[in-house]
Amino acid sequence: YHELGTSTAEDDLVFADRSQPMQVVVPMVTEGESHLLLKINGTEIGNQILIKSLGSRNAAFEYLVEGNVMDYDYVGKQGNYLLLLTNDQASNKELVRIRLGRSANNQREVVIPEAESVLQSVLLEEDYLIAVYYNEGSSMIRVFDERGNNPKEVKLPQPGSVSELRADAKNGKAYFSFSSFLSAPTIYELDLESGGLNTFMSSYTAFNTNDYQVRKVRFRSFDGEGIPMYLLHKRGLELTANTPALLLG
Repeated sequence: YHELGTSTAEDDLVFADRSQPMQVVVPMVTEGESHLLLKINGTEIGNQILIKSLGSRNAAFEYLVEGNVMDYDYVGKQGNYLLLLTNDQASNKELVRIRLGRSANNQREVVIPEAESVLQSVLLEEDYLIAVYYNEGSSMIRVFDERGNNPKEVKLPQPGSVSELRADAKNGKAYFSFSSFLSAPTIYELDLESGGLNTFMSSYTAFNTNDYQVRKVRFRSFDGEGIPMYLLHKRGLELTANTPALLLG
């Protein structure tokens, strides 16, 4: 720990594990600065999380997640509970909460259960949980209350990708960047109560997007699995077996 204005020789050593030189340690502080979390990634799949109370200078680190078996990512703190996004027993990921002083390995409660779409990220903001899902090459957003109930589906303009999600819960708003095959990155304002969208800031596009269209189709792979594919072409173009195509992916 380095205090501004002091010499580095006066720094306090917070954590070190010199027996594992390949580990990457990422520190995080909970809301209210009550606890320090260390997310530890090694050379194997999964990560560990250590937690330490900042209320006492001599407090020791304890394992919140132990074993380097599955992925756990810190989302936020609700009272005496921590919210974690994990693929442990949920290949498409789910949001769980763990009471402070307990371990994720044996004490956890599911807040947002696993769905058919992959749960990419969750933003905790006051009374809301804003979840971003990924399904067949496109993003989805759902807004839940703080306990993971009463989901509201946000209707996005078209299939595309959501990024840079931020929230201003005091005003009941969230903001995110959205881009697609036909639209440059655009920032949208999301009303957390109604789920409605408004354009907050858009990019200039030097061509008429109405002249083109995007369609999602499915084709069968060699093993019989159905695979989604997006077709981008000039509106009104007749697609045949002889139509030239540029395949990306």
